Amino acid sequence: QGLTFTIANSSGGSQMIEAAKYIKENSNENSYIVGENYPVLNYVSGRKVLIFPETLEEFKELISSENISFVVVDNFEPTTPEYGKNLQYDVVKIFENNGQKVMVYRIK
Repeated sequence: QGLTFTIANSSGGSQMIEAAKYIKENSNENSYIVGENYPVLNYVSGRKVLIFPETLEEFKELISSENISFVVVDNFEPTTPEYGKNLQYDVVKIFENNGQKVMVYRIK
């Protein structure tokens, strides 16, 4: 309860926890996630998490070379690169509360 409770009560934390739970339930243990909030995503989902590369070209290379199943983007993480906010993949789930939004994109 300790860490999960602390995360859930942080800025946007409950939406990120729900996104990580969704990924855990809809992926296998070998799946990778790309997202900026890697501590929460990794802890809750149990999946490997990679942060966004600096450029869109590097992101596309990462998507094609690794077993990336999901990309998680939120509207409150300042380190998400601009291209990450405009991805052209299918949004499979959105978790939103009090103006804070977490979007889960399905890649493979």
